[in-house]
Amino acid sequence: MALEFHGPATSIVAPGTEGYLGVLPGHLPLVTSLRPGTLTVLSEGRRLYFEIEAGYMEVTPASVIVITENVTPKDGDV
Repeated sequence: MALEFHGPATSIVAPGTEGYLGVLPGHLPLVTSLRPGTLTVLSEGRRLYFEIEAGYMEVTPASVIVITENVTPKDGDV
């Protein structure tokens, strides 16, 4: 399943292999592996939840890219 979210985000919390990690706008560049879990995006006052499988996340000061085999929106949000 391919799922794309485009839009402004105030924060992202992702299930890193060493524990959950938070990303805010302007974050330093980072590439990290992800474990299965819940990815949370705060966007325009709404919390969006996505169940993801293991994968990778690339962070730049202006964007975040998550690469995973499967992602499922939780609670009907998207």
